[in-house]
Amino acid sequence: MSKNKINIHALTRNYPSISRVITSPITVQNTNTESVEQTSGIWDTGATGSAITKSLSQKLGLIPIGQTRVKRCTWL
Repeated sequence: MSKNKINIHALTRNYPSISRVITSPITVQNTNTESVEQTSGIWDTGATGSAITKSLSQKLGLIPIGQTRVKRCTWL
């Protein structure tokens, strides 16, 4: 019987109490202009899409290619 290696990938964040949102520092880059911004990312394990703030898209010089409604998180 061969031994299979099991790779485990996990994220752990410490908070002083129960948290409704998990955040971590991230780097976002516009690959067309090479513009880079450091910010905080929100982990959403059930997301079927993603979104960034208007101010971050302006800093990166992103050009809209479509749009959709996104509900703002009230606990942030």
